[in-house]
Amino acid sequence: MALHTRDFLQESIFPFYIYHQFGIQPLIIYIQALIFSVFGYNVASLQGLTVVGGALVAPATYWASRWAFDQFGTVFARRAGLIAGLGLALSTFFASHSLPGIEPVLLPLVELAAIGFLWRGFRRGDRLDFILAGLLVGLSQYVYIVARFFPVALAVASIGAIVANRRLLAHWRDLLWAAAAAALVALPLFIMFIVYPYTFVARVSNPAGPAGGQFVFELPDPVAVVVTKLIKQLTALSFFWRVDHPYGPKSILTAIFVVGLVIGIVVVVRRRRDAHVYGCLMMVLMLLPELLTYENYHHTAINFRRLLPGIPFFFMMAGLGTATAWAWIERRPRFPRWMGYLVLALALILGLIRQWDFAQRVTPYRLADHVEDLKFGPIAEFIGNHLDRSVLLPTSLFSDNRLAFLLIEQFPHRQGGVEATLRQGERVSVILLDPEWSTDKGFPEEWVLLKEGTVFFLPSMPASVELLNERETIILTKNGTPVATALEARWQGRIPAYMPLEGLLFSNHVELVGFQSNELERDSDLNVTLYWRPSMKIRRDVELVMELYNRTRDVTVFSKEEWPLNGVFRVRAWHPDQIMPLSYSFAIGPGLPDGQYQLRVGLIDQLSRQPVPLVTGQKAAIAKEFEVSGPQILTDINFGNFFRLEGYTLDPTSEGLKIILFWRAIESPDSDYTVFAHIVNSDDQIVVQNDGEPFEGRYPTSTWALGELFADERIVSPIPAGEYRIYIGWYRHQEDGWKRLSTVSQGSSPATDHFLLDTITLP
Repeated sequence: MALHTRDFLQESIFPFYIYHQFGIQPLIIYIQALIFSVFGYNVASLQGLTVVGGALVAPATYWASRWAFDQFGTVFARRAGLIAGLGLALSTFFASHSLPGIEPVLLPLVELAAIGFLWRGFRRGDRLDFILAGLLVGLSQYVYIVARFFPVALAVASIGAIVANRRLLAHWRDLLWAAAAAALVALPLFIMFIVYPYTFVARVSNPAGPAGGQFVFELPDPVAVVVTKLIKQLTALSFFWRVDHPYGPKSILTAIFVVGLVIGIVVVVRRRRDAHVYGCLMMVLMLLPELLTYENYHHTAINFRRLLPGIPFFFMMAGLGTATAWAWIERRPRFPRWMGYLVLALALILGLIRQWDFAQRVTPYRLADHVEDLKFGPIAEFIGNHLDRSVLLPTSLFSDNRLAFLLIEQFPHRQGGVEATLRQGERVSVILLDPEWSTDKGFPEEWVLLKEGTVFFLPSMPASVELLNERETIILTKNGTPVATALEARWQGRIPAYMPLEGLLFSNHVELVGFQSNELERDSDLNVTLYWRPSMKIRRDVELVMELYNRTRDVTVFSKEEWPLNGVFRVRAWHPDQIMPLSYSFAIGPGLPDGQYQLRVGLIDQLSRQPVPLVTGQKAAIAKEFEVSGPQILTDINFGNFFRLEGYTLDPTSEGLKIILFWRAIESPDSDYTVFAHIVNSDDQIVVQNDGEPFEGRYPTSTWALGELFADERIVSPIPAGEYRIYIGWYRHQEDGWKRLSTVSQGSSPATDHFLLDTITLP
């Protein structure tokens, strides 16, 4: 959210619709931009908006209850509002969702303000109140995705109130004014929904899961899912919030509010007054957005963020019930009047007990759980205290938007680093997140350079940093916990020469101008750097799509769709005519079939979800073609009906003899087996051997898929000059030693526990 706000302030990118980073709606970004402009980019400014917004929900609940229940007397309405507001003010559930700086907390505030004005209009007959209510309903659509359902719930609840009290129909013209005001404010958003229907339900799913709306109706048994989720919702309200949470068996509502809620529902059923029916319907209807959607990781899991906008209505109904109990006590002559205040005192005491319990047991856990967040503050502070030097960060570290946010003020500018931004031999500070990192483990190949107020995104450059034998600086948190290590080094990197590409201009004026990668090999990483250049300011955000497949497209090695750099330097913020490198690494499995492969690169428009074509009409660009070769020598040797050797390749290198064995699993192995390769001289003596699980243990045979081909590469060294025989085979360890796997006899070839692969003469 903060990075979108930064783009709004510094790059004039107006965020009307934002798909990524939790599907943020634009209103909070505009408000946050104002706050950052006044107070600067800091955590307090980031979280302050939702903390204040969450705190204002309590008086807003009082306001809405005060006017909704006014027909039962001013004293009764104020008591109901006071108890409901007090409950929300002391709600640990609501407070815990206000602190992280997320926009769902703002929706209840807008909802309650709209309802307060609506019912004040019903009670006082002032058209201005209806118009204000309508404006707030329209504004709610820009707050959080659950607000899509708010006008529907509001309309149904209003119809229910009118059915209970036909005199409310006298305000039908005022209601039309309210509807017109809401429609006018929400019109730009709904025009976008009409043009791009996909956006209406985008990000319904959990932010941690894949994007896109997901409803229970898509599941095989939606009724069972809805019933299970409803039970979980009611359980969370009255018994415990989350089983897997350290809060343990604590409900969203305290005991007094659970009792008050039951009384409130009984009052609604028995009396059926307009405000009774309205509040009850809003309470039930605002459960539906969470009830009718599901999470990818578990279909019946509760998304409490989507439940949050409906929680105030439970407190309103509980306030109605407790105020009814309070009035009942006062009407009993045998009870002194002061006993009615026990209801209020009980709500206060139970809320304070809950707050104390939360502070003692949950807050320490939450602080420990947020160490991941807290580590970025000291890193940013260290960098801010050393602005006189160039600093290198791994791109993966800077791409975490939390650190990027904390460095905005010191480094407001961003650009691609494909030019000589550092001199050969220039001193730099290198910051690595792991304080246990030793100097012999090497360094990341992709860096972000922080220099003179600018963030430079560098292409992948191996061996670009030379450590100096100087003392390391451990970066600590305030309590002394190490979070990162700062090392002094000299820059030895050279901007790599990339393969220029021509004619790959996309219709949004972004051109793929260069490509760099290593060769495509089995059981290795394919490192790719793409060089992009916009010819003008880009108006629409896009995602990058990369696919590697064979020519017939029946084998897809990988397919990746992502927002470049996790949004820390979005495409819309790229500068015209500046080249921007984006580097990626893909793990290639050992079973990659031989053949020719194509790397396909494309762009996806975030609004339309359609490919951005090249100006030539193609939907994607072919950046490079690769070829993966098969074995030099073909064989057909069956080991124990588990593995078949289909071929091999021998390649003498400076490191030794490279042997590539092409195995196919013809049966699921019963255990993990070890491959041996023995180099035997003319005297039948083993000169050197290489024993080990395939792929150095990364792919044990117990995990091999039936029918899959694996190319196991191993280096046998050192081997003196001479003539040798190469024997291979399999064995497994047992309690009494090891047991070799025999070959299956074929024709005149008898079974044996080893196989003569080849003879070789080394000079």
